[in-house]
Amino acid sequence: MVQEKDVALKEPKKELDDAKVVLKKFRSQNENLDEILASRRFELGHKGLDYINKDLCLMKDL
Repeated sequence: MVQEKDVALKEPKKELDDAKVVLKKFRSQNENLDEILASRRFELGHKGLDYINKDLCLMKDL
């Protein structure tokens, strides 16, 4: 009876452990993204991560 319960609990425990690993990875990646966005937030003269000053690019091409 006890062995049956142990066997029945092994799979949910494994799933929980796997979920904890995924959550830990997500949190670390989220922190990295927050750092990137925070550093970009305070740069003057940009309007997003992919901002290109098209006026300067056009003048350089001439």
